[in-house]
Amino acid sequence: MSGPFDGGWRGTLNIVLYPLIFTKVLHDGEVRRLADMCLSGDAMATSADAVYEAVCTAVQTVPILDSTAVADQFTDADLRDFLIRLRDRLDALRPWPGPRFAKLPLADWPSATHGTLIGEIPHWDWRVSRVIDYGFDDLSEGGTTTRTLVVRTRTGQILSFVAADGGRGADEPTNVAVRLLAGEAVDAIRQLDLSFPGGDRFIAVPMDHSDVPMPKSQQRHVLDQILYTLQYLRPAALRTGSGRLPDLVNAILDRTMLSDGPGIYYAAMNQALADGGLLRASATNGYTEEDLRRIMSSTLLALDRMRPWREAPFVRRTIHEAEGFADAPAIARIHRGPVAVAERLWHDFETTLVGGVPTPVLVVQLRSGELVALVADTGNGPPAVTVRLVKGDRATAFRQFRVLSRFGDGDLTPIGEA
Repeated sequence: MSGPFDGGWRGTLNIVLYPLIFTKVLHDGEVRRLADMCLSGDAMATSADAVYEAVCTAVQTVPILDSTAVADQFTDADLRDFLIRLRDRLDALRPWPGPRFAKLPLADWPSATHGTLIGEIPHWDWRVSRVIDYGFDDLSEGGTTTRTLVVRTRTGQILSFVAADGGRGADEPTNVAVRLLAGEAVDAIRQLDLSFPGGDRFIAVPMDHSDVPMPKSQQRHVLDQILYTLQYLRPAALRTGSGRLPDLVNAILDRTMLSDGPGIYYAAMNQALADGGLLRASATNGYTEEDLRRIMSSTLLALDRMRPWREAPFVRRTIHEAEGFADAPAIARIHRGPVAVAERLWHDFETTLVGGVPTPVLVVQLRSGELVALVADTGNGPPAVTVRLVKGDRATAFRQFRVLSRFGDGDLTPIGEA
């Protein structure tokens, strides 16, 4: 029996079926998922034509299970039915998108080595060629010969891959620089991330989107916020930065704990990396300079890939922006105290006078734009918080708050026509 990634149509079939190893039911949703993966190139290191050929060959083979070492939790009939549906789905999606990369003549791009650097691949040029399916050529310029490859991506960007000194004959892996010759860098990075996973990973460089340098005093203040926040995130695998990355990125984008907006934190980290001396600017919390640079570089890259940035679910606003909140219509009641609500929304209440009584209040703007005030009960009853609509549509505000806050029906009840 062939191994999971052997060559030929059987190897391709195994690649197609590999995402199903933990699947229990081969419903139509799985057909759509695999068809999308085949055509987008996501996790499929082969072309749509090769996938289609393997699927068509498999449905004519009896039994199919003799041809694959993957997804053996299903019967032969189950797999045959699934592959027939996958084949029909691929036919229905024609015409298919073009190849991930198409090679372009070096003669048309004489300045291929001078494009904007967007990242590098820490491997020999022949390893890069294996992924892209095209070989490097020698480009002579100013008496120097460089092994170079120019391609057009599926989404239209023009890239050059430029091998460092040594190239194919080097004893140790050499970096292949990736330069943008035409198109948008963010789109190119997305394509490269899909094509170079794992050991052949593509390592992007952060893009500088800031036009005006941030004042040093503000930069130090923002960095202190970031380093303080790192204490409350999950432990990180600092060698890769991956363990901490999702928490810090989401804390910035969703304005949880870091509420000044992603542009502020992006500019501060980008400028700090360029200036150096992160430890001189802020408290260390046990991190080395190398640790901080790795974490912040990874965070900047993730933020670049996620542009345009999503709206935060809750954006903290001042009480002064919610004038008259105490008399605003109540739309819901949270059967939790202000401490529990603050933990869920990642924003703290502040105490202000309401009717002469000190009252914890939190004003937030929802992702849909509605402005609500959360007013804690100050009576002798069970802890509770009333949600009052300061601005916007009543039904939309209640629906958004329920979805974004993730309070269940037992914790959140509507008031009136919400």
